[in-house]
Amino acid sequence: MHPKLPLEYYQQVISVAEQTEPDVAVFTGDFISGVGALGRLKEVLRPIAKRQNYAVLGNHDYWVGPDAVRKVIGECGLRLLSGESHLLAVGDSEIAFTGYDYPWGTKDESIPRHEAEKLHIVLSHTPDNIYRISKSSADFAFCGHYHAGQIRLPVLGPIVVPSVYGRRFDHGHFIVNGTHLFVASGIGTVYPPIRIYCQPDMFVVDIVGDMNK
Repeated sequence: MHPKLPLEYYQQVISVAEQTEPDVAVFTGDFISGVGALGRLKEVLRPIAKRQNYAVLGNHDYWVGPDAVRKVIGECGLRLLSGESHLLAVGDSEIAFTGYDYPWGTKDESIPRHEAEKLHIVLSHTPDNIYRISKSSADFAFCGHYHAGQIRLPVLGPIVVPSVYGRRFDHGHFIVNGTHLFVASGIGTVYPPIRIYCQPDMFVVDIVGDMNK
């Protein structure tokens, strides 16, 4: 949450997300940019999904104070995942959700693996982890971090993306070694607190059918 953006903006974003009636909601980090935003976060964050609401921390959360952010996320009713998986029962099957917070939360490059027949979804704040994720059992990865560059030029795209891969995974849907990667531009900003030709967004993804086909 950036102090330059009004509380009502974030509350409206949560309301719009809730109106999509998701079965599962995932929050991929950078909840706050300063410790003073913790109180505002409590006024905004809440479960919006029918089944489960998962979260991982981002680099700003770790820089500001991970324990304080974890506490608020828990109090707001979200399940925080950090180097661990949670199995969500769906009918006769289970979906594995894993939180992977390398390099800020852990220096362990390994990712929990699951059986091939179990759908496996990984949440990672930074898409820079995608090649590690794609070597695990992950079918999907949901990330953010880049804000799609925040400042983009028509045709050329983002000026700067904070990634070791440059603009390769700046925003959108990619398939890396069979793993579906979704990189949202997010809803907030960092300094400078502006977006140019870069709309904030959140993704609604329908997962249906047999992923092996």
